[in-house]
Amino acid sequence: MRKESNGPLKSWNDRITSLLPWFRRATPLLTPHQAEAPERENSSYELLCDIDNAHEPYLLPVRTLDELFPGISESSVQLPANRIMREHLMVLPVTELLCIGAICRHINPRSVFEIGTYSGATTLVMAINAPGAELHTLDLPPADIAASTKIGRHFRDGPHAPRIRQHLGNSATFNFAPFDEQLDLVFVDADHTYEAVRRDTENALRLVRPGGLIIWDDYRWEEEWSECAGVTRCLNEIAAVRPVFALAGTRLAIHKVPS
Repeated sequence: MRKESNGPLKSWNDRITSLLPWFRRATPLLTPHQAEAPERENSSYELLCDIDNAHEPYLLPVRTLDELFPGISESSVQLPANRIMREHLMVLPVTELLCIGAICRHINPRSVFEIGTYSGATTLVMAINAPGAELHTLDLPPADIAASTKIGRHFRDGPHAPRIRQHLGNSATFNFAPFDEQLDLVFVDADHTYEAVRRDTENALRLVRPGGLIIWDDYRWEEEWSECAGVTRCLNEIAAVRPVFALAGTRLAIHKVPS
């Protein structure tokens, strides 16, 4: 059991509080569409990791689905049976797939862009639960990834494939301009380094129309996935100027763009 320090920081709460002014003074990452997000009380923050191990504390306010989307509990979500068993840790767990499906049912998006296709499991869940949407999904071309990775295999050749357009390329160089302010929902789950998450987030904010939604995966993460610290750091910075929330019980983070 870890021994408490005899210094001025006598509890985890003290440690968190000592870090908050630094994050609030940090240079804003992005300029919001409207006024700055309202100041948050210290009590809104929750530390959900060990600072010594992660180096990036989880500072986003935590909200439930119902708090973020009143009435969403009435939504019925469809999930393919083969998604019940998680094939490996790189695929979203059932809880998060259900949350994303519920959000799609609730907001009924007409246009969706996913940055980071991988197996296409999340893509398929969004397509099933947003039956009127056109979906775009971006991942690296086969030559740039492991041969064992079959991009989009879960939706390819399936009944929802006609509504899903697979784009191949690097999000660092992909031309997002045709989609500027055209999307109702953007899901970000690609390169997790800080620089890449920042870039993908800046693109996502340009893509989403007023009133739209951005969802990030891996704001929270297990110790063995320390590369995800880039997501945590980036979103902590964004939260200084925009209302970004961690979704309770998941690794997801959510931002609603002002209308």
